[in-house]
Amino acid sequence: MKRIVVFVAALMCGIGAQAQTVEELERAGFVRDSVADVLEQYRNDYAQNRDKRKALTPKILELERQFATLQAQYEAVVAKLSKRDAQAELKAYEAAVKAADEHRKTKVVVVEKRDTVVADSIPIKPNLVANGYFLKNLMHGDYLLLQESQEQEQEVVKLVDEYLVEYAKLLALHTRYMEVPTKAQADSVALLFKTKQTEMLKLNAAIAATWSPIFSNKSYLYQKLMEQDGNHSILNMSAEVLARAKREVEESNGKYSSDALMEYVVRKRALTKYEIEIASHLQLTISRDSLNVVAAELEGVNYRLAELSLSRRNFIRYEDVKIESPSRYSSSNSIPKTEVEDYGTVYRVRIAKQKKKISISSLRGAAPISYIYDSDSGEYSYFAGGFRTEKEAQKALEMLKERGIRTPVVAVWVDGDYYPTLEDMLESPNQYNIEISGVAVLSDDVKRVLALHKSDYTISRSGSTFVVGAFVGISSAEAVEAALKAVDAEMEIKITKQQ
Repeated sequence: MKRIVVFVAALMCGIGAQAQTVEELERAGFVRDSVADVLEQYRNDYAQNRDKRKALTPKILELERQFATLQAQYEAVVAKLSKRDAQAELKAYEAAVKAADEHRKTKVVVVEKRDTVVADSIPIKPNLVANGYFLKNLMHGDYLLLQESQEQEQEVVKLVDEYLVEYAKLLALHTRYMEVPTKAQADSVALLFKTKQTEMLKLNAAIAATWSPIFSNKSYLYQKLMEQDGNHSILNMSAEVLARAKREVEESNGKYSSDALMEYVVRKRALTKYEIEIASHLQLTISRDSLNVVAAELEGVNYRLAELSLSRRNFIRYEDVKIESPSRYSSSNSIPKTEVEDYGTVYRVRIAKQKKKISISSLRGAAPISYIYDSDSGEYSYFAGGFRTEKEAQKALEMLKERGIRTPVVAVWVDGDYYPTLEDMLESPNQYNIEISGVAVLSDDVKRVLALHKSDYTISRSGSTFVVGAFVGISSAEAVEAALKAVDAEMEIKITKQQ
């Protein structure tokens, strides 16, 4: 191979206007044919050894470029020779080509798991590439490669079907996660969800690895055949269709659950249109009708599957304050400890902070009541209700004042951290900003969402990015992030912690 490459390089530099002899023409033909032989060997090796394909692909492409250059130079030498010598050489060359072509046309091709067939004996079949035209007009290695690519498409279909089934299971787990009542159940579902995602990533990779060489091989070999046939109409149509598919693939990357599924469907639709045109041109009506069925089925495949992820759930129990008579608490039904969840925000009204346990009569019938005990200070703190917003807590505070609770205070828990007062919360080190980009201005809908979650937010700008803050606790920031995405999915939103 090294000798041929050196010879090729020398020929590219030396064959030109000075080529005047038959010997030079023979030498040019020898080098060109030598490269063609090596190219065919590589193609046969590519068709029969899947493990070598990655390494062989650049070599094949390089040899194809060299062969095209050598063919052009050979023809240039022929043009410069005398008419008599050129005719003699070309006559011999054409005779050799004709003999080789006749040998190839009558050659018996044996394909694994198939009966031996002769090109002229193949009837029109629904499988496009099983028809005699392809066997007659492709080199043996190319035909085997095309046939193998056709057979492997069934494997892609199986992988795609499996992915769609697994996506449906993932969607069911997503729904279940949002509906289960307890944190323990949600954690269990989340583990199943993560396992299923890992399985689907493997399927995604398998679809991409299987489909990519099939698409490349078939589109390349179809183009080669149509160029041989001189069918510029189909070549132009295919170039437009495949280019449009490429643009859609590039524009859709990262937008859906599976890039590989999206690319398969988009490019398979384009390739099928190409194949329908070829079948129509060759008058392979059975194959054309079969491909039309495939095209219709592909239109029904939805590749725009939303990427699914689990938002961390808040399992805090929110309860308004009620006045009950008699009180629900007694010596036999004591006041429970305050439940503290590690994710989410809850406001409560602190009704007492003291060294001794509270008397039932001082509750004024309020419920629900809970308490925490601080071992460092030896104090009990008692709380009424559990509210999503500061506004709800303030309303309950006013009502408890009217019932005789003397010094109620709004306290808050954020992601498990306790703040005895709202002022303490505002001094928290765990504060976050939301950065919004991808929009020129913040719409009124965006501002309404922000106001709904936080009345005293601020907006600043850093270049083209809006910075909204500050939010205490990651759960508060994530809740706003989810609400903003529901308003405008095109916005780019990032949560950052204040330093």
